[in-house]
Amino acid sequence: MKSYNNKIIRNPLLAALALAGLTSGQVQAQVEQDADKVIDQIIVTASKRALTLQETPIAVAVITKEAIEQTQVFDIADLQALIPTLKVGTATRTTSQTFNIRGFGSSSALGTEPSVGVFVDGVFRSRSTGALADLPRLERVEVLSGPQSTLFGKNASAGVISIITEAPSFEKNGDVQLSVGNYNHTGAKAYFSGGVSDTLAMSVSGGINKRDGYTEAVLDGIDDVDNRNRWNIRGQALWQPNPETSVRIIADHSNIDEICCAATNLINGTTSAAISALGGVLYDTTDPFHRTHVFKDIPRSKIEDQGLSIHIERDFDQFTLTSISAVRKNEFANGGNVGGTTIAIASGISKGTEIDSISQEFRLTSTSEGPLSWIAGGFYFDEKISSENGLVYGDDIRPYVSGLTGGLLPAIEASLGVPPGVFFAGGTRVINQLKQDNKDYSLFGKVDYEFNDSWTGTLGLNYTNDKKQALVRQVENGDVFSSIGALAAGPLGGVQFRPPLVNLPNPVEDGKSDDSDTTYQLRLAYKVNDSLNMYLSHATGFKSTSWDLSEFTRPDRSLAAELTAAGVNSSNPKYGSRLSSPEYSTVNEFGVKYWSPKFALNLAVFTQQLEDFQVRSFDGVDFFQANAGETSVDGFEVDMRYSPVESWTFTLAATFLDPIYDDFSNAPPTPTSPRDADGNRLPADLSGTKPANIAEERFVLGVLYNHSLSNGMDMFVRADYQYESDVKVSTANPEFSREVKNLGMSAGLNINQNLSMQVWGRNLTDDENILSVFGAAAQPGTISAFINQPRSYGASLNYRF
Repeated sequence: MKSYNNKIIRNPLLAALALAGLTSGQVQAQVEQDADKVIDQIIVTASKRALTLQETPIAVAVITKEAIEQTQVFDIADLQALIPTLKVGTATRTTSQTFNIRGFGSSSALGTEPSVGVFVDGVFRSRSTGALADLPRLERVEVLSGPQSTLFGKNASAGVISIITEAPSFEKNGDVQLSVGNYNHTGAKAYFSGGVSDTLAMSVSGGINKRDGYTEAVLDGIDDVDNRNRWNIRGQALWQPNPETSVRIIADHSNIDEICCAATNLINGTTSAAISALGGVLYDTTDPFHRTHVFKDIPRSKIEDQGLSIHIERDFDQFTLTSISAVRKNEFANGGNVGGTTIAIASGISKGTEIDSISQEFRLTSTSEGPLSWIAGGFYFDEKISSENGLVYGDDIRPYVSGLTGGLLPAIEASLGVPPGVFFAGGTRVINQLKQDNKDYSLFGKVDYEFNDSWTGTLGLNYTNDKKQALVRQVENGDVFSSIGALAAGPLGGVQFRPPLVNLPNPVEDGKSDDSDTTYQLRLAYKVNDSLNMYLSHATGFKSTSWDLSEFTRPDRSLAAELTAAGVNSSNPKYGSRLSSPEYSTVNEFGVKYWSPKFALNLAVFTQQLEDFQVRSFDGVDFFQANAGETSVDGFEVDMRYSPVESWTFTLAATFLDPIYDDFSNAPPTPTSPRDADGNRLPADLSGTKPANIAEERFVLGVLYNHSLSNGMDMFVRADYQYESDVKVSTANPEFSREVKNLGMSAGLNINQNLSMQVWGRNLTDDENILSVFGAAAQPGTISAFINQPRSYGASLNYRF
């Protein structure tokens, strides 16, 4: 294991073994001493079988319904303030958030499936746009660390976020919640559930969440950015015709229409003079946290997500049959400024993206007594993606480019015999059509065998086959300048904005991928006694090919001659990458699970490798897709709860990581990478370096106080302090780093059985930090960044009936 530079814990494995050395008599003595239970056992389904958290030999963090309500968790992004192993990334649009576990995940590109799979009631959400809505009424959230492909398939090579909603109740109940907060936050939630008959129960829930943008506009008449505007509705029916059969039908719909996301400049590059000459306003780089924006055309994201699923469970003598059928539709569109300035360089055009999917899972789970238990099943997934988007050049793009090139555009047009004013003309459109068909199936099984009362062995297998057909077609490109090949190698090559695409498929490239892999899990678990369990496991993960479904997709340079011979190459050829090849992961893990009425501990020590990890980066003009040859991360996770008395609960959740690119000699270019003769940036070599934006140390320290008042009321006060050690946020610009010190608090008062009120706050320390760094679009040398949300607070009133 790599060195942690003697930080906090010198050797976590020794610490774990020391804990494991507790004798059975010592543990039992504490159990007897703490006869009055304080900490409840948590039931989880991480292994697709209902077990207590202590009995589940998987590194899993759980956020309970109580914690979700007390901390006012609205969406998945809010969970990272409670689960240090989870990190949610921010990008240019609401549609572009990413999920990482143990430091690794995937980009939000249209053709890139997640390395961290998101499942809601067992239904896979294939893109982040289908998982961003405000969370419905929840039972709990489980975050599984490390590859989980054995039971969850190709979409879980780095981990899983499993969201479990509350099923309808036969007893009538409901509640209404109203909330207000700073930045004109207003919210409302409602829930009702009850029995229609002795065998049928139904529920309906919905919510609205609105907030003004916290990034103010510099220009008059322009909207503020980084707001909230979303609503959702969800209906369920639970039919139990007999004790052996349960049918649950869930229909949901959510809508997001938000202005997001604002970036700030850390460095104003050489283009600043040209922007200023056109009357543009520059960011103040002396204070990157000014929370103002200079957009002339605001970035807007619209997402509409809906689905229907049917969950059937039927108990037989020796096993339970589970069927989960789902159909989902996700539509989104993005638009707005390109370049992040008050001058009109270009704006995004989106005719919309539509993702339609159907999925089916069948699963058999043994229920008989005995040393052998098993799970066997299959999963089928069929997804179709269709998108049409592009750019329209603004009125300022020609004078902007002319300023960057010393006013040479008219002379070049004359020398080439093209009409004056053709190059970089305002109103020029570049439109691309993108499609992908994906069919995937998995067969999986897991066997647990109890050798005796203490030892249990596990073998899990999963075979996955994944087929994709990608299509990229440029249906319109009026950019005459970028279509003239003679300019590519000249002094103006660097100002080409959207070169012509080589359509896919073509006579040389068929745009197809056909991947398959068998992943497995081996585990040995040891039950010391009723309070202490340990396990040792080895597991593998797999993620299939990700195609570059964007205007940045380019053929590999090795195909240049064939493309030219076939007559399909561009007059201005550009080369890069069409895809990222399959990704594989492996983890070795040692875990300890301990529970007593007053103290609970979950510890996992691991070494994890990712082979051909799928990577995507941006240099200010182009996106690049690649594979990191080998990446590894050693570390450990710990989650502790201590309740000395019923009123007080103290929690500590922490993650310690030591990541490194073992082999990444063909890394995507940086904004400063040199260009070849064709104007393409050359690859970088990041082998032996640490991946950016992965903090070595993250922890959340929490305290909860409950108290019953003499007049029949009761109250709680809760505080959660989040810390993240200093980390470089960019490989290309290592001078920029982030350190997080964030305090969240909440307090609630139950006035009676029906009425309660609550106040809450996030980032009460008003901590300011950089989330990510990138080269600004169309501004060579300018470095931009996304920053965290400012302090927020609010109050809510809840009525239960």
